[in-house]
Amino acid sequence: MMSFWENLQVAADLAGRYHWIALGFIVLALILFIYVPAERPRIKTSVVLFGFSFAGLLAIATLLSSAVAPDSIVYRSLRWVTLLAESIAIINLLSVFVFDVALNAVHIRPPRILRDLLLASAYMVIAFLLLSRSGFDLTGIVATSAVITAVIGFSLADTLGNIMGGMALQMEHTINVGDWVRIDQVEGRVKEIRWRQTSIETRDWDTVVFPNSFLMRGRVTLLGHRTGEPRQHRQWVYFNVDFRYPPTDVIRIVDTALCAEPIKNVAQRPAPHCLVIDFKDSYSAYAVRYWLTDMAQTDPTDSLVRSRIYSALRRAGIPLSIPARSIFVTEETEKRRERKRGEEINRRIDALKRVELFSELTDEERRDIGAAIGAEHDPARLLDALQMVKRRVGFILSAGLQGTGSRARLRRAYNIEFAQEIATPSGRRIIVALDQHWGPGEPTRDFRSAGSEFTLIDVRLGADGKGVGKVVPAESVTFDPKTMSFAVDNYAVQPVRLADVISSKGVRALNSTL
Repeated sequence: MMSFWENLQVAADLAGRYHWIALGFIVLALILFIYVPAERPRIKTSVVLFGFSFAGLLAIATLLSSAVAPDSIVYRSLRWVTLLAESIAIINLLSVFVFDVALNAVHIRPPRILRDLLLASAYMVIAFLLLSRSGFDLTGIVATSAVITAVIGFSLADTLGNIMGGMALQMEHTINVGDWVRIDQVEGRVKEIRWRQTSIETRDWDTVVFPNSFLMRGRVTLLGHRTGEPRQHRQWVYFNVDFRYPPTDVIRIVDTALCAEPIKNVAQRPAPHCLVIDFKDSYSAYAVRYWLTDMAQTDPTDSLVRSRIYSALRRAGIPLSIPARSIFVTEETEKRRERKRGEEINRRIDALKRVELFSELTDEERRDIGAAIGAEHDPARLLDALQMVKRRVGFILSAGLQGTGSRARLRRAYNIEFAQEIATPSGRRIIVALDQHWGPGEPTRDFRSAGSEFTLIDVRLGADGKGVGKVVPAESVTFDPKTMSFAVDNYAVQPVRLADVISSKGVRALNSTL
């Protein structure tokens, strides 16, 4: 029976000249760790896997010392795992040397996803080769792996979508590492495109990670890209100048200053230029458009352009405008309210002067009536004002009634305080106002008290001089500002109190049937 060290030598021979392989691996790992710092995580992983393979060799030697048969499933499985860990460690280390040292030396930089795809393919090939050498049935393994792959595909649909999106981006070269892009208001430079996500480094020193499937479905703006043109992006710098300075002078001065000497990171073609973009309350709004050649230097370049604008305008004696607005504030005092009320009354007096009925009144009488015509058109206030004007413009002679005594049969006169005739398309309209109650057909004993009360009569005659009239109390009276006269509120629904009204020819009188 062989000793442990003899069994360890047998296990090492299974992995080839293990000690020479281990020595070369350690030396190459140290060199790459020093000269390729960006891949140190992958190098560390390779070293850990190689150490795991050494532990596997120790486990194999232990099994052989324990008289475990070489054809047992435990021995074959452990042998396969050990050789696979050693192979993956060597492949990872060689990939760092090939992609980061050899290809970089000839200025060839394949996409990261291509590197990962080649490594994954190498892992699968070496795994199946080692399975075959370890005595496993590959037919059953392939069938089982197909079922497992289908189950994983359904459960990891989103992840697979991201992977396929990353492959499409790399194959189509739609977005490349180093491109400046805008995605959902995020601007930055593409750092790397991996299997699952794409990393964007912003100007704020942040890194934003977008799933590849999102880039395939959403809108991505490539900044500064135009076919056959250099990489440059248009920038806007805004400033304001007072209306006192002509826009032609401002544009000429700024354009001359921008083109006098080159500005760092500003393209010469197209040349930077100034233009008017708007007119505000107290100033003209201007903008300078220039094309930025280094998308990482937006703010510093904007600052240089603003400094050039400021210096040019200052030399020309043109200051930058400060937004201003004039606001007039009037204190609401009793004196102002009285002045406004006086202006309103004067306006009403001017309107009353144009009415024939009030043309003979004095200015003081018209002022009283104008003051009584408020915005609320209160008939009671207007009645008081009309009663102050002691002028009768006419009278109504009401017929007596039978069956209520001799006094009731007497005719009774009513003073008319207001009368107006308005021409209408169908004839004419006569409006009469009384300063007391008048009820056509009412007996004297049913008359209301002699107290002041407002009554309005609205007679509407046709072209033949015949028509009807309606009589309403104060609560049914409104003021019509268009005709500057009284009117019956809801005329159509008021009952007819004067029927068969006839205009007498040659006499300024109306006859009607109650």
